[in-house]
Amino acid sequence: MFCHMSFKRRILTCLSLLLLSAGSALGAPLIELAPEARADLASGSFKGLEKIEQILETMSTLRALPVKAPVQVNTLNRQQLEKALIAQIERDIPPERIAAESDLYKHLGLLAPDFDYRAFLIALYTEQIGGYYDPKTRQLRLVKDNLTGLENEMLIAHELVHALQDQHFDLQQYLDPEARNDDRTLAQMALIEGDATAAATEFVQQRLEQKPLSGLLDSFSSLLSAARMSTRFETFNKAPAFIRESMLFPYQQGTQFVSQFRSKGWNWEDMAELYDRPPACTRHILHPQDYLNQIEPIAVSAALENILPQDSLRARNVLGELGYQQILKHHLDASQARAAVTGWRGDSYQIYALPGSSASVSQNLFVFSSIWQKEAQAASFAKAWQKAQQIRMPALTPDPQMAGLYQADRQRRLIWQHKHGVLILENLPDSASWLKQLRSDWQAQVTAQGSQHLLSQALRLKPDLLSSSNRHAAIKTSLY
Repeated sequence: MFCHMSFKRRILTCLSLLLLSAGSALGAPLIELAPEARADLASGSFKGLEKIEQILETMSTLRALPVKAPVQVNTLNRQQLEKALIAQIERDIPPERIAAESDLYKHLGLLAPDFDYRAFLIALYTEQIGGYYDPKTRQLRLVKDNLTGLENEMLIAHELVHALQDQHFDLQQYLDPEARNDDRTLAQMALIEGDATAAATEFVQQRLEQKPLSGLLDSFSSLLSAARMSTRFETFNKAPAFIRESMLFPYQQGTQFVSQFRSKGWNWEDMAELYDRPPACTRHILHPQDYLNQIEPIAVSAALENILPQDSLRARNVLGELGYQQILKHHLDASQARAAVTGWRGDSYQIYALPGSSASVSQNLFVFSSIWQKEAQAASFAKAWQKAQQIRMPALTPDPQMAGLYQADRQRRLIWQHKHGVLILENLPDSASWLKQLRSDWQAQVTAQGSQHLLSQALRLKPDLLSSSNRHAAIKTSLY
């Protein structure tokens, strides 16, 4: 597992890196075990450590990524994992960012008002993580657990792929320590995790082919173990739907993304080209052809920097196609949500602290800006957003004084569409005398971005670029 340390869409980005203590064909060590891992190996208390060099060699060959340096490996228990996660969160994620994102999800109805977002995610990741790789320290940590047989070997194989990825592609470049664009980070995590999951799946398939009977028994044992462990994942089972989906997205959708290329004839060596131009948004993962067709996200932001005090900005980030789909799916059915986000081209959201906010009481202005491929798609999204909010707040009624303005229980919400753009403001204060200026600035921005949108449409490539016969021409065109 690779964790990106951004609470917007999960608490961290963890990858597992294994350190081997045996020798390579050249006599140099492939794995370097930390003292605690060495003791676990000697006592036999951690199953799989004795095979780690063999698994690394297999994955290096299978994934076509030669081992450049020894992989460092350590082991830890669940209590040590929780302590490490908390320390990493406190070091890398400002408390105010966590609080702002918690307020956003509560405002959107995704979390209950009394939900402790930070504590829940720590408990969730402590429960779920079986191993993680930290690109900063280049160390793989494996969690002592009751995994056995093929299940444990697959976990180790997956995490060793992360170590090899790091040696060849430098995984730190895909991290976003400032959490400026969680949608891009999640997309790149999907590439990394999908790559490792697909490779580990091929590893298991090879193992089953080599020893069919013992492999079948191993698989049956692993299924029983998984069934037992699923009852233990109480936190995951209780997690809000959008958190569960976000946790699974890099693995499920990421594997489907990688498999699309593999099924079209791409060799593992070819996959390096995806790291040269990694996916830039979750739209690329959900629609691989859009990635090859160079449908790139467009930067967009509500022009509030010159209107509201800069020190009132609590958070700024990107939701992406997946994020908007998750929000709408919480209130509408899944098919309606998917249809409403078709044509996403870019977005951003901002959270501003309104006058009267304090450390204990937060009053926020939530601003959502988005650009869509077609005007009709922008209109469809605006309509779906309004429908979702009406379900959440039945008392919401139009304000006759201004088009797009709605009120309910002293709360004001504004939805404006202009051409390909949609601007949404929620918790709008009564004293917002700057709305006319904002509308003018927003319309000018959308009009200017329309030229960029039309140019990018003209640059679209052929619809069959996933095929191996067109691959090199496609990548050459898309990379340069």
